[in-house]
Amino acid sequence: METFSDRSATMAPGPDDGKAESGAKIFKAKCAQCHTCNEGGPNKQGPNLFGVIGRQSGQVAGFKYTEANKNSGIEWGNQTLFDYLQNPKKYIKGTNMAFPGRVTPRCNMLSLVSASAAFNAAPVARAPTASRASVTMATVDDMIGKYSVKGTIYDPLNLSTKYDVNWLREAEIKHGRVCMLAFAGFIANDAGLKFPGEVFQGVSSIAAHDKMCESGHMWALLAIVGACEAKHMSIVVPKLDGDWGDWQPGNYKFDPFNLDTPARREAELKNGRLAMLAFSGLVTQAALGAAAPYTHL
Repeated sequence: METFSDRSATMAPGPDDGKAESGAKIFKAKCAQCHTCNEGGPNKQGPNLFGVIGRQSGQVAGFKYTEANKNSGIEWGNQTLFDYLQNPKKYIKGTNMAFPGRVTPRCNMLSLVSASAAFNAAPVARAPTASRASVTMATVDDMIGKYSVKGTIYDPLNLSTKYDVNWLREAEIKHGRVCMLAFAGFIANDAGLKFPGEVFQGVSSIAAHDKMCESGHMWALLAIVGACEAKHMSIVVPKLDGDWGDWQPGNYKFDPFNLDTPARREAELKNGRLAMLAFSGLVTQAALGAAAPYTHL
């Protein structure tokens, strides 16, 4: 009799499953920071992937491989890459591969490998399909918001090589916007601008949370924020490590005054970063007993 585990094994994604277009999006978000895939492309944190299909591990000229990679004897094909991407450090013990491995997008990644001639050492004739994926992809280097005169990326923890960069940018923009509102509200309340009603009078910003919990007003705020967050997650969470399509992180299509420009987008991003730092400092000073107008900030 067939068991549940038998059915699960049969239904597991394989190297021929998935969509090439989704694989292209994943390559853009997860791989292009460390790898190029065009002929003659440079080695980055990882080796150039042009012609990887049919090539033995550890053979790209000019790239400094670990001994584990050079001595693995693995010839890269659909199945070996499929297994490798599940858990690179387990598949080749001692590799420096930064990607931690994920089960869900592996079939999409292998669809990209199969569909793109750039990955194949000896391309074979294929019937034309409508879902060929382009492998010319943007990376975190193409995103706005760089710092320093040289325009380099500040990413000391290499998060952009481990996580979906669109997801990271979405979170950064949202937290920046929240902190800009929080900073303005914190200052406004302590400056004397209060909601009407006796319960709101004489309440400092640092004490507002506890006072609103006592009065029950926090439930209304929780309901509003919870509804907004649930709607946001229903849109963004399915895109994690997948196909973002035309979605631009932080762009909710709300621009009634047509103010959107590239310069304003970058200004919002940098102001949001500043607000996250400023709000942290503001709350710390208030919690330590400093009173408005926080002249010691």
